[in-house]
Amino acid sequence: MGKYSVRLKKSEEKALASFDASTQRAIAAKLLSLAKDPYPPGCKKIHGLKNTWRIRRCEHCGAFLGVRKCPSCGKINDIERSFCPSCGYLFKHTPIKADADRDDTAGKTIYLATIVFFLIIFVGACWLLFGNSPTKSLQTSPPPVETVSSPQPGVPYEFAKNFVRDRLLSPSTARFMPISEVRYVYYPGQKTWRFTSFVDSQNAFGAMVRTKWSVKLIETKDTWKLLDIKFEQ
Repeated sequence: MGKYSVRLKKSEEKALASFDASTQRAIAAKLLSLAKDPYPPGCKKIHGLKNTWRIRRCEHCGAFLGVRKCPSCGKINDIERSFCPSCGYLFKHTPIKADADRDDTAGKTIYLATIVFFLIIFVGACWLLFGNSPTKSLQTSPPPVETVSSPQPGVPYEFAKNFVRDRLLSPSTARFMPISEVRYVYYPGQKTWRFTSFVDSQNAFGAMVRTKWSVKLIETKDTWKLLDIKFEQ
């Protein structure tokens, strides 16, 4: 096996110097051992990086992580090995659970696929027996639905504005809110409307003031009749 040299970056030298003396000696000894074997058991290739490997060591004693020692011959082996390649010793607690899990998963998949297969056959048989029955189904037309159009507030609101406008000091300057910003309530049993809103108009001094008003109307045969009107400054 060829000889290698171990070189540390300045940042790595600073990190090594941050440990105590005994820890530095232990880590340095392990680092120098890489000159003899740069790919010890437990090292992993880092995907996506060229010629880059990862070796995990204990920060306290410097021992390799991810490896175990063979109790028969003393060789260091990767922890993922199930046996020692030097002497053939079979390690206990080998990671064979993954294979068992895969077998168990495959068995569950086959079981579910079987259930789905028979369920499809059952549904298809029911459709053939009952779905294509020669008997004609009775078709009944739905009962007629009586539609009642709700009254629109546009017309009664115009009458309400006229009643308010007639009681202002300066009717020609009145500015009312749009119907979308007006609060109104319709009482279908009495055929009455209640509108509540604001109006801007000139007072006796010519200044524009805002007044809150409320009008209640009732629908008659030909027009709308005023039932109540209130003003609030």
